[in-house]
Amino acid sequence: MTTVHIYSKTLDGHRAEYIELFARELAQMGVTSAAISDPREAMRSPRVVFAMLDEDIATFIKATFLSIFTRSKIVALFFRPRECFLPGMRYKFKYIVFRAMKLFGRAKIFTILPFSVDDRFDRVAHSWIYDPQLWDLLVFDPPTSAPIEAIDEIKNAARGRVIVSALGAQNPGKGFGSFCQMWASSQSLRETHLFVAAGKVVKECKELGKAFEAQGGILLDRFITENELHGIYRASDLIWSAYSPQYDQASGICGRAYQYGLPVVLRSDSYIETVMTELHHQHLGLPLLDVGADAERMQSFVPVRAKKPTDKMDEMRLGFRAFLENVAS
Repeated sequence: MTTVHIYSKTLDGHRAEYIELFARELAQMGVTSAAISDPREAMRSPRVVFAMLDEDIATFIKATFLSIFTRSKIVALFFRPRECFLPGMRYKFKYIVFRAMKLFGRAKIFTILPFSVDDRFDRVAHSWIYDPQLWDLLVFDPPTSAPIEAIDEIKNAARGRVIVSALGAQNPGKGFGSFCQMWASSQSLRETHLFVAAGKVVKECKELGKAFEAQGGILLDRFITENELHGIYRASDLIWSAYSPQYDQASGICGRAYQYGLPVVLRSDSYIETVMTELHHQHLGLPLLDVGADAERMQSFVPVRAKKPTDKMDEMRLGFRAFLENVAS
């Protein structure tokens, strides 16, 4: 059988693990695969998966056009379909492109959010799967190495308080401003909770980070390894995924929390709140309009760690394999 190529423009951050997931699942299906990052290879390949089409829409469009002549098989995951429905000419053009590609293109486009969160997605994609980071720990065994100094620091600093962790890149889209402002707004919250931000802080948020740390929050302003990431999940009671309205999409941080059975903090009426509600996963929805009121809501919320949702994760994994069948068969 022809090799399936898995295209990703870069392998930065934790993306290498994400690409490895595709390779392992294809191997389980008896299909050989190879990761590629050269757009020319993606356009030449007779079978190609665009693991994240949003990162290189131009190459995806070119490959889809060429497939009319080459008859190649192409499938792609669409991370930000919401942008097709935003106001402005740029987004209107994006809608027209993806609407046409769904109606006339050979490539199969899948969102990583259920159509139930926004039925308009059906206009620009053929179908959907659950975000692989809602179930990928069925494939990757979480690291369980010796204790890590940073994790010990968090546990020692907590002194019995509820540990609320914001993981990954710290920027406005990920709600870092709201996270820091809530921490600063309430002395009583700081007495009952410990806020932890673990991930590289962008330049425009550096001052916020300094103030957050000065008031007793724990800030790990650097790249967080997989080992550390899983250690912080295990140490935490609540995971922050209350992102800005501009960042309304699937969240791998929230997905991993789901796998760990950890309650999450979400922005009210966001796509991921809808997903967590449908999955019956405990979460705290915050409007993010009044930090004082949000702090009070957090203090009254009692997080309860749930059992690992293995049966649902197995179902999601089968859906992912059905997605891959479009290019593997």
